[in-house]
Amino acid sequence: MGFRVASQRYACQRCGRCCRRFLIPLGAGEVRAISRLPWPSPADRRSQCYRVLGGRAYLRADSRTAECLYLAEGDLCRMHHCFGALGKPIACRAYPFAFMRTFGEEVSVAARFDCPAVQANQGEALGFYRGEWERLFADPLMPPLPPPISPAQMDGLTRRTLETVADFLKEALEGAEDFGAAVNTLIRDTLTAHQRIIFGGNGYGADWPEEARRRGLCNLPSTVEACERLTDEKNVRLFTEFGVLSLTELTARREILLENYAKVLNIEAQTMILMASRQIIPAVEKYITK
Repeated sequence: MGFRVASQRYACQRCGRCCRRFLIPLGAGEVRAISRLPWPSPADRRSQCYRVLGGRAYLRADSRTAECLYLAEGDLCRMHHCFGALGKPIACRAYPFAFMRTFGEEVSVAARFDCPAVQANQGEALGFYRGEWERLFADPLMPPLPPPISPAQMDGLTRRTLETVADFLKEALEGAEDFGAAVNTLIRDTLTAHQRIIFGGNGYGADWPEEARRRGLCNLPSTVEACERLTDEKNVRLFTEFGVLSLTELTARREILLENYAKVLNIEAQTMILMASRQIIPAVEKYITK
């Protein structure tokens, strides 16, 4: 297996962020393995190390602090301390790396930006961790990666694009007396027709929405609006024509994206309420009474 590695750097800062507020999925084999770990202390033996959400098992976390059940003082993992890295769930061992299968046996690897250490972009180049990835993929508990777009599907996309360009050129240049002048005219007309999509300004600035409207471009300011467009007729036609995704698969993907968005938004809102009620408001009340 080969790895295509992103140009990032990472070194764990032991901040413990990944042990809080994350749902750690567990396969059936992992549930059995964790339940049978020979803990040296009876206090660490958990009769129920997981909980089930939506039909899937997740490592149990504290309902008040959202901390992992096995997080010890100093933001250290009790599993890692007692049994080493191989004793931890696959998701914990893989974090913060994200894997995506490309063609053949190649796997693309990047580091997730919800990790502060990755955001800092300091430490070892990602290739330093190749040995860990190889051990991870050799573990029978490692779930298989989703299949990539097949070479045939990619060839179909490429072929269709080239055929479209070829037909356009043939129609535009047929019967032209001066081939070079015709090509220049074709390039100029193509750029003129599509120049509205070229924007050299600040795409994140307040002026862009108005500029996009003026140019007649699609501007989707929210995740919900963007997800809904996944099943637009032209997008469905594009994916189904080349056998990439069916209408059913596109609809399912849209629903999953929207559900995930709603859940994350709800978690953030509940966290904000919790912080305000337990930290901010009591501090303000205490200050006022002084």
